[in-house]
Amino acid sequence: MKHTLNIIVFSTIIALLFIINMFISVATGLFSYKNGLRYTNDAVEARNYAIGSVYSTISEPNILKYQFLEVNSAFQLYIGKNTVEDPQPNYTVVRLKNNYLTFVYPEYNIDFYADDLISFNDELENKEIPMLYIQVPIKNDKFDNILPYGIEDYSNYNADKLLSQLKAGEVKTIDLRDVLHKNNSNISNEYFRTDHHWLPETAFKSYSYICELLNNDYGFNINKEYYQTESFRFSTVEDYVLGHIGNRVGCYYSGGTEDISIISPHFPTYYSFSRLVDEKGNYNPQSKTGAYENTILVDKNINQPNVYSRIGYHTYIGGDYGELRIENDTVKENKRILLIRDSFGAPFVSFLSTAVKNLDVVDLRYFGEDRTISEYVEQTKPDMVMFFMSPHMYEDSYTQALDFYSK
Repeated sequence: MKHTLNIIVFSTIIALLFIINMFISVATGLFSYKNGLRYTNDAVEARNYAIGSVYSTISEPNILKYQFLEVNSAFQLYIGKNTVEDPQPNYTVVRLKNNYLTFVYPEYNIDFYADDLISFNDELENKEIPMLYIQVPIKNDKFDNILPYGIEDYSNYNADKLLSQLKAGEVKTIDLRDVLHKNNSNISNEYFRTDHHWLPETAFKSYSYICELLNNDYGFNINKEYYQTESFRFSTVEDYVLGHIGNRVGCYYSGGTEDISIISPHFPTYYSFSRLVDEKGNYNPQSKTGAYENTILVDKNINQPNVYSRIGYHTYIGGDYGELRIENDTVKENKRILLIRDSFGAPFVSFLSTAVKNLDVVDLRYFGEDRTISEYVEQTKPDMVMFFMSPHMYEDSYTQALDFYSK
């Protein structure tokens, strides 16, 4: 009884503070709207300025930030909403029919992206460097639509359109949506419940498939031990991850934390691991050497007590860095791959590093504006170039990042 009373009192205090915060936010909005009209006669512009001020006020870090988040999370769950709106539409959260959370995206014009990829492929052919575009799945299954009624997502439509144009331009492609589907995978269940990223186990399945492809079609001689499931340890950190989506809507609405698998090889490894460009696009070199567990895996999040501050997905590689160079001294075959990836590539890169001697990894969003991928190829001279992209990368805000060929 006393415990129940304490919960009621605490909840009441949080609710009152939440109401006070809302009043402050509304007052901020009205004040901002009045000031906006003072400097412009455009009521729409003043309204947008006010909305931005309110959002900034709500988002400001404070001691009760997460309590406010969880109050709203519980309320959204209580009223049974299938969507939680966000001021940035692409971050509006949607609950799938299996209770997993996702983002949805509109139709994009991907012609410029396809044109650049086709032109780059032609350039690489002249250098006798093979190129492969790997299409990463989206959480919303192409073969089993489990979006709630009335919600549209064009991610798979955009991916289909891009792949069609690339094939017409004679670019080699692999669609991992088809690969996983043929292996009886339910795509949505291959992802974190509270994040838009796929599980490390799913990335490992894709890695094994790509290694077979490299051996069969691209002249590689990767030791099968390096990509067989039994050659790796699969351990679990329980109740550790509250993903990127869960961080936006709170534990109640997202269903709480979830497990993450830590996958590492049984066989020996020794790396020279260099991060040259960080996740902000700055040249900020850092290097380390050692085994997979001490270089590829990053344990900075494991002991982080605040679940909202953990980025469990970054246990692999450490983050979305602009440029990485990874050399595995235990691999005998002297091949070099340039892998151009988005955030889905983090665990994939980790596993591929066990099978390839030299791996150059570029994230175009943070690569920098003072150089081109063409120049980078001239500098590094890879044996193969691979693109590893999800449909998230067709987003309009990534337009300049994707315009890699004409920088």
